[in-house]
Order: sequence, then C-alpha cells, then structure tokens
Amino acid sequence: MVRLTAAGLLAGAAVVAPVATLPAPAAHVVKPEVSTHHVRGIDGNARRDASALDPAVGDDGKAVVPRRATASPFAAAPSAAPTPATAGAHPALDGGRLAVLGAQERTGHFLVAGVTWASGTSDVVLVSVRIREDGRWSPWTELEVNDVGVSGERPGTDPLTTSGADGIQVRVVTKDGSAPKDVQVDVVDPGSSAADASAGSTARPLASADAATGYENKPSIVTRAGWGADERLSSSWPDVSAHLDAMYVHHTAGTNSYTKAQSPAIVRGIYAYHTKSRGWPDIGYQFLVDKYGTIFQGRKDAIYDNPIGAQAGGYNTDTIGVSAMGNFQTARPSSALLTSIEKVLAWKGYEYGVNSLGHTRLLTGSSTGSNTKAKAGTWVRVPTILGHRDTNGTACPGKYLYAKLPTIRSAVHQRIASARAKWGTIRYTTAAPTVLAASSSAVPVQWFSRTTYRWKAVRGATQYQILTRSASISGSLRDTRMWHVSATVKGTSYTFSTPAGWSRVVAVRPVDSAHRRGPVRILHRMTRPVNPATIHWSPSWTRVNGSAYFSGKVYTTVSSTAAAKLYHVKDARSVVVKAEVGPQFGKMRVVIGGVTCGYLNLYSPTRRHMVTVKIAMKQPHSGTAVLQGIDRKQKAFSLVAFPRTP
Repeated sequence: MVRLTAAGLLAGAAVVAPVATLPAPAAHVVKPEVSTHHVRGIDGNARRDASALDPAVGDDGKAVVPRRATASPFAAAPSAAPTPATAGAHPALDGGRLAVLGAQERTGHFLVAGVTWASGTSDVVLVSVRIREDGRWSPWTELEVNDVGVSGERPGTDPLTTSGADGIQVRVVTKDGSAPKDVQVDVVDPGSSAADASAGSTARPLASADAATGYENKPSIVTRAGWGADERLSSSWPDVSAHLDAMYVHHTAGTNSYTKAQSPAIVRGIYAYHTKSRGWPDIGYQFLVDKYGTIFQGRKDAIYDNPIGAQAGGYNTDTIGVSAMGNFQTARPSSALLTSIEKVLAWKGYEYGVNSLGHTRLLTGSSTGSNTKAKAGTWVRVPTILGHRDTNGTACPGKYLYAKLPTIRSAVHQRIASARAKWGTIRYTTAAPTVLAASSSAVPVQWFSRTTYRWKAVRGATQYQILTRSASISGSLRDTRMWHVSATVKGTSYTFSTPAGWSRVVAVRPVDSAHRRGPVRILHRMTRPVNPATIHWSPSWTRVNGSAYFSGKVYTTVSSTAAAKLYHVKDARSVVVKAEVGPQFGKMRVVIGGVTCGYLNLYSPTRRHMVTVKIAMKQPHSGTAVLQGIDRKQKAFSLVAFPRTP
C-alpha cells in the first residue's frame, strides 16, 4: 500500500483533493398546472394558411419540414390562393370533412397537450395538432382518438409530448363536417423538481432472494413517488386482469428531443392530462420508458398486479402496455430504450408465463371510439408481443419501433429462458386460502342485504384482496378475464352489501409483506332476490303483510291463470323462491324466454312458512321470466331469485 504524507500531498501539483458526493435531491409531489383553451369552428385566418391541410405525421408516415415563424409568430401566413372552406376530399382529411381549425394560439409553457370534446357529439375521424417550439411551428401531428369507457370519461386523444412549447393549433375532422361540442385543447405544465435530474439513477430492483417468485428479473423502476405523482389527482380504477396474454408496445406522440431531466415531468404531464382532462381515474399506461432507458411505473399497483389500463382501446383486458416516450414514426429508437422495453416485457412475461414468440387470442371490447380493426365481440389472433397498430387503426408505435418488434420478441424470449434456467418456474409465496362454509342464507341466494363471508388465515399473508365479478339481473356477469378489487382487508372475513337482483362471484387473494399476490380462491357464488316491486303481478295476486313472512310480506293467489312477470332476465341457471308450503298448495310453471324451465312444487304434507323451493336448469335461459299458475290451489311466496351459476 502506498502512503502519502501531508507534505507529499501538498507538493504534488497535480493531486486532486477528494470531493464529497452530495446525496441526490429527494423526490416529492409536484402539482401540475393544466390550462384549457376552447376552440370553436374554423378560424378564417387559419384556413387561409397554405399549410392548413398539410398531411399530419402519422397520416402517411412522412415528416413535414417545419414552417418558419412568420413576422408575428402567432399569426398564420395567408396563402396566395385560399382553399375553399368547404373542401372535404383533401388527402389529409382521411375521407372526412374539416370541422374545427383553430388559430395558432399563444399558451404558457407546456410539455404535454391533448384535445377533448363533449361526449355524445359528432363522429370524429381525425385530430391533428401542431405546436410552437423555439420560435418554429412543428408539422401537424396526428393524435390517436380513444375511449376507455370509464364513468365520467371525456372523449379525446392521446397526449402529445414536447420538450417545451408555448403555442398550439388544433385541427379536427369529422365524418360529416359537423363540429363536436365543447372542443378544448388542454396544455400541461407539469412543474419541475430538483429530483427530476436524478430520477432512475438510484432506483434498485426489488428482486426477492426466494427463487421463482417472478421478481428476480425485475428491472430498476422509477416508482410513482419517484417521479412526483400527485396522488390527489387519481381515484379508484379497481379492475384487474385475471391473466396476462399479450403485451403492447406503444409510443407517445410528440417530441424526441427531450432531456433526461425532463422525462419525469413528461410522465407527470401525461398523468395530469389523463386524470384532469380525460377524466380517467389514473394514468393509462402500466409502464413508460424514455429514450435514455429509464423505466417509469405508470398505473398504481402495476409493479405487483395487472391493473387494466388504456394502452389499446378494445383490448385492455388481459394485456399490459409499455409506452415508449417519443415519436417513432419519425425517429429511430435508441438501444437504451429497446433494452429497457425488453427488460420490462421479460420480467412480466416470466412472471405470467407468456411465450414471447407465440400468439394468443384477444376478445375485442366495446370501446367504439378506439378505432378497433375488428368488431366488438370478435376474437382476434395476435402475437403475444405486439404493436398498437396490430389491433387498432393507428401508426403507433411508429414504423421504426414497430420494425424492431421481431428483435424485441427474440430478446425477451432469451431473457425469460435465462430466468427459468436460473430460478425455475414461478411459485406463489403464499398458499390459496381455505374457504369456510357459508350459511344457507348466503348461498346460492343471499337472502339478506348484508352477509359475511369467511376464510382461514394464510401463513405469510399480511392482508387479503376481495375480488368480485358482479352483474344486475339484466346484465352480463363479468367474464373470467377480469376481477374487480372490491376491498383489501387485514382480517379473514368480509361483509357484503349486495343490491336486489344482483349476482356476484366472490374470491379472495392473499398478499404478503412485499405486496406480492397469491393464488385466487373463489369464496362463493351468490345472487340476491329481485325487488318484488320490479315484478309485474297479475290482478289475482294479493299482498299480505305479516311477521311470519320472509321480508314481512307475501304474495298469494289461488288462480290458475295467475302470473308474475319479470322482464330482461339474463343467463338464469336456476329459480329459487321463499314460499309457503302445505297440503293445500299447488304448482307453478316457470317459463323464461318462452321456454318452460320447470315447475315450482309448493305441496307439503305439513304446512310451513317461508321455506326455500328451487328448480335447476341444465343451461342458462334469458328473456322474460314468468311464474304461471297451473291449478286452483294456493300459491304464496315472498321473494324470487334467479341465480346465474349452478
């Protein structure tokens, strides 16, 4: 070991004194500012601009040379030969007609922008914007139109990202040229933080030391706290996919010239646009990756669960979306970006057993505003790693990134194979809960409005998710592709309040101290009886009140033509009634959708109040349900239920 004396240090002119490394600034919540600019009709000066109908990047895949700013940077330069405002066959209008063309408008500084309009208005074909950066107007950029279908959603576009702009212009094309109501452009200044410059530099994987938990190959991720998410902007978006069948590669429209320090702010801007402008409960993507290879967590719980997002309208269930930050219709993706996309896809592919070189089938949903290539209800066959353009009418993720998908699939396959060789197949860190038997008043019919369901404690679990699939009497019970997270509890029971007529599948899933989810165990399948007020009673029925009757009332008749009708019953697999039985009681025929499904026999040697009488069916029936008298004996029942499952 070489030792230097103090004199030796002073004598060496080239010796550099040690420098203390200061800790990176701590991440903190940053509140974005969203400014709204309303646009109405076609601005005359803007329409006389020779570039007003230039093709947008994304229309034909070609970049347009940016126009230099005119003497007045926010005034459009008039064309020598104005085009009539009624023109509708221009190639840039994608077969529609120009409905809205705003002026080149001055705004405050922003990094993210998007366009929205009132729901239930004109059929929007194409939305394009151009922005002013560094005193120059960009070419028109096409923004994808989409919808998620969440309550309170405002129709609109994907966000446009910039490296810093102060002006914007919008163009909207509709099928018939009628303008949507309340068109507005929202621009977002996501604010800044000293921690933005170091985001991702200190992130570490949360890989477990236990083999094959699915987190061993988890890459470094900047969490929501790390990029400064203001959680006050978000609300509940509790639907999760039951499986992971495919993984989408997406891109954000807009700039490719942002700095590394701007990436967290851009993510905050997208988050603010999705929540404040679109009315979504959270950011739409599960993960985002910048051109420097930094990976950002998008949706809440995306690290530990599979929350349904908005990565590909019509195909958001059983999929996730990784959004590359940039426009890869005009720029080539960096190697750092590609590598990080591969890491995210390999991590989730390993965790959920996705064959990255294979294909799968996806069911087309009803997001009619997302330009799906297939009709709602259609199953489509797609690669398990795919681009947004594979299922929707969009250029996303851009021609240059889309061309890299074969390479990405191969790289992901190799990473998953390496993970399996090193750690083996995935196993849960907790066991499935053991279900405790429910009372006869809870299943198959939950006769009371509130019922408690229980299970045994699971070793290693610190809390439990309560998962449900629910539907009204006339609605379709949610399919097995998704769950609704109804609650998270620390105990081993949960009390449900269920509306009259609704059916529900209830499941429980253990969660360990590291937030890892265990296997799902179905607790019970139950149905609430319908509200008697919704039943159409023929005149021969009489309502009788009394404490001896279930729910305090009974409907009784001796007519052979008596009928009780309930309209719009969906997928009933049985009929269950609380009824009186006895020697003087008769039968009722049950007809659903015009098909006789069986007979309710109310005869008993001894008279009893409010017993359960049931008929089961071999297959589900839908339509108008009719309980018909077939004899002149007495019939009396209090409540009727139509369970969905056997």
